[in-house]
Amino acid sequence: VKNQDQPSERPGQYKTQAEIAAIKATNKVAKNVFDASQEMKSKMPEAPNMMALQGDWRFWIGILVIVSFGLSILSATSTQQVNESFYI
Repeated sequence: VKNQDQPSERPGQYKTQAEIAAIKATNKVAKNVFDASQEMKSKMPEAPNMMALQGDWRFWIGILVIVSFGLSILSATSTQQVNESFYI
């Protein structure tokens, strides 16, 4: 059964040694980037619990400031100028 009904050369294009080395280098860099991102994720501090923030007075002051700025921006953009040239 050895080499029975087999072509003398295998069909298709094969990668050169330079292409193989480039692929290996790309894969190694991708693995290093992935490992570094996983390491950074593990070192990042966790976000504080929302229930813990609600008991903090600074949280509520921040909410009031955000709401007041938002309302002032909305009211400033929705004002209409009255054309007083019609009034004599």
